[in-house]
Amino acid sequence: MLFAKFAIFAALTQSTPTLSAKIDAILAEPPLAGALVSVTIADQRGAVLYGRNSNLRVVPASNQKLLSTIFAFSTLGPDHRPVTRFAKVGGKVYVDAPGDPTLTSTNLAEIGKQLRVSGRNQVYARLAYNPGYGPSWEFDDLPNRYAPKISAFSVDEAGFAARSKDGNVVGLPPQLQVKLLRRPDEVGPKSEFDPASGVLIVRGTLPKGEAGIDTLAQPRPLATAAAYLGGKWVGPVTAFPDNLPWTEFVGKPLTEVVKECLVDSDNHHAEHLLMMAAAKLAPLEPRKEYAQAAERMRAFYAGILKDPSDFRPIDGSGLSRHNFVTTRGIADILTWAQNQPWFNTYFDCLVQSGTGTLRGRNSGVTFRGKTGTLNSVVALSGYVKNTVGERRIVSVVFNHGVTTSSQQRDLADKLMRTVEEDSPSPNAHEITARPAAARPANPSDAGALVAHGHRVP
Repeated sequence: MLFAKFAIFAALTQSTPTLSAKIDAILAEPPLAGALVSVTIADQRGAVLYGRNSNLRVVPASNQKLLSTIFAFSTLGPDHRPVTRFAKVGGKVYVDAPGDPTLTSTNLAEIGKQLRVSGRNQVYARLAYNPGYGPSWEFDDLPNRYAPKISAFSVDEAGFAARSKDGNVVGLPPQLQVKLLRRPDEVGPKSEFDPASGVLIVRGTLPKGEAGIDTLAQPRPLATAAAYLGGKWVGPVTAFPDNLPWTEFVGKPLTEVVKECLVDSDNHHAEHLLMMAAAKLAPLEPRKEYAQAAERMRAFYAGILKDPSDFRPIDGSGLSRHNFVTTRGIADILTWAQNQPWFNTYFDCLVQSGTGTLRGRNSGVTFRGKTGTLNSVVALSGYVKNTVGERRIVSVVFNHGVTTSSQQRDLADKLMRTVEEDSPSPNAHEITARPAAARPANPSDAGALVAHGHRVP
């Protein structure tokens, strides 16, 4: 009798693969062959339940935004609202710009109207930061709206859209200072934009009706912002005359900015959030902004990570291919965030299945977190609940894949669904942690824009 019961138990056990075995099977599927696969799954307390190469440094793509937004939430507070000040004295307009990623051309035009700014007025600004392009951003990213120059005084996310109507290119606002050239006899339709010269070439036959051509980066964001204000950009200043008659513009609450950043995977917002948080700790020096901001974010997480070497930041958005993080480091940070007083507000900012960059992916799954996609990088990290309502912290990053991003995203989504569908035994440790590979001695979004060969988070 005892033998029969044991045989039945053994058969049932063998016929129901553990969650660990299911994950191993997913990671063994052909689209990941030869790729660097890193996965960490932890329980709500942060205890690692499953690890695959969890201590290896990987390029996180837009999962970097989790780290920059948590840094901003903790440093600035969810209710923080940037206040940009404007004043006009004689023929000069002064702008005190602490950084606001959501200023629009409509906002600036209204302020300029209130101040009675004319095209002859000279515009000066005190800039909390003005680093320009992020370090190590690739050259062919730079024409695109997702890779704009970063400045504390900018407008319309430092980008613009080129559009066509009835086969013709719609004229661009003069404030952009973009020279438009039309080449209807060339093969196309396609666009070529050089942000250094500000020349946009539109080639080929354009469709009838209205259509978008491309979304691009402003070539001179400070001059464009000054022009929408109604004046002419002259340059930065470090101090203002006394007793200026300031007019204030109060930006959106940080919560709204962070939600836009995470749901839409907005690189512009992410870089501003990094700079705004770092500048709150201490002033940023000109031409050293990115180095100082990255170091302050790294130092912030050094007290949170079990191993501070798990995180080496370069920018805030993840557009740099030189950002490094481990999935166990991401799990450590997500675990820490749960215990902060602002966590519920932050949790509501995370992208959820079926929305934003997860539109069309994992509909109905309880996942809340962040996607990430670059050439040869797919990432998905955040929170998910299993069948008994236990929260799991999951970080998945694939590097060096040569199959399509879509195939790899499908496997990341499948892994997340598998964690959600898990029914752990109440009398046993749910998942068997798998040993991670040894750390080498010297390791070095669905909805994404596609331009110049890069899929950008």
